[in-house]
Order: sequence, then structure tokens, then C-alpha cells
Amino acid sequence: RVVRGLKNGMQMDLPLTLTQLETEKRNDVIVLLDTGCTGSCINENTIVKLGLEQHHFENDIPVFNADGTLNAAGNITEYIRVKGQIGNHEEVLNLLITNLGKSDVFLGYEWLDFHNPKI
Repeated sequence: RVVRGLKNGMQMDLPLTLTQLETEKRNDVIVLLDTGCTGSCINENTIVKLGLEQHHFENDIPVFNADGTLNAAGNITEYIRVKGQIGNHEEVLNLLITNLGKSDVFLGYEWLDFHNPKI
């Protein structure tokens, strides 16, 4: 498994409510629906700010930028499990932890392909 940014992706920002499974604490963030990102991720700074519990992968996941270079933040080693709600839709999300710059959360191509939302 790898996470890759694609050059020809389209994106859209939406409000997302994250609920911690362990504590039921709710936090509102902005999610970027991004067809150019192959995986769904959360910013490492958002993890710290919200105090979310992290889980470790047995094997690191390499991260590639849209231009094919390895991401400067390095491989993904951790993820979180949270309940995510956009409008009336709610589900448990496994979000990979990495540096997303100014964005809180990316929902990538695999999420969009599975749900096939009308946008």
C-alpha cells in the first residue's frame, strides 16, 4: 500500500465532525475531498491539537507527492480510528497520519470511489 498525490486531481472543502471512539469527544474540522490523493489522511498537527489517540502500523507506508518524489515528512507509521460525519452521513474512518500542510483531513480517491457521492 502507498499513498500518492496525483497531478490531475480535483478538490473540494467540506465541514467534517470527528468523534473520538474512546471518549465520544467531538471536534469540527475541514475535510478536503481530493481525487488526487489515493488515501485518506489527517494532518499530524491536527492530531496534536485535538489530542487524538494514535495506532501504529507494523509496516511503514511510503508517501509520494504529485510529482512522484517521496514526501519530505517521510513514511506513514501511524493512523487514527474516528467516527466521521459529513451532513447526514456517518462512518468510522481510518485516517493515515502525515503532514498535510494547512489542511486538517484529506478524504482521498478510495473514499470517493467507494461512496460515489453526488457532488
